[in-house]
Amino acid sequence: MNISDFITIGKDGWIGLGCSFSNNIALSKEKEISSEYIGDFPNNSEGLNKFYSHSYTGIAVIASNVGHLKRLWNMDDDYVISTISFSSLKYMTSRGIKVGDSVKDVLKEYGGIKNTTTNGNVRYNLGEMSLSFDIDQEKVSTIEMSLTTTQE
Repeated sequence: MNISDFITIGKDGWIGLGCSFSNNIALSKEKEISSEYIGDFPNNSEGLNKFYSHSYTGIAVIASNVGHLKRLWNMDDDYVISTISFSSLKYMTSRGIKVGDSVKDVLKEYGGIKNTTTNGNVRYNLGEMSLSFDIDQEKVSTIEMSLTTTQE
């Protein structure tokens, strides 16, 4: 696994985990269906991690200030994409896996990389990031990339 495994690719560009939410070109071309404040939660540095949900057709992202101290930002300078979840054929992983592909395709593309497999899910981790494939009837039904919230 490497950092490029946490990029979602669509016809209008890419969406990267940990990248700026407000400056994302691919998301700016999508029509936002809904947006809501999820809440704020204490972090390990006596501050608050704030989370906002944004939904588009076939894809949802959560933007947050998780890790703002590591980036030397103020709490509300900019929010990063901390979760990407998609269930549309419009998007794929950087290795070409998309919704509808078989679990065998996932295991082949990510072959040799340690994973956690449970009934209905295959998960890969790299540092503070995870890539998860929800499986229904041996096919990928949803793909999710996320940052852990224990940063700072």
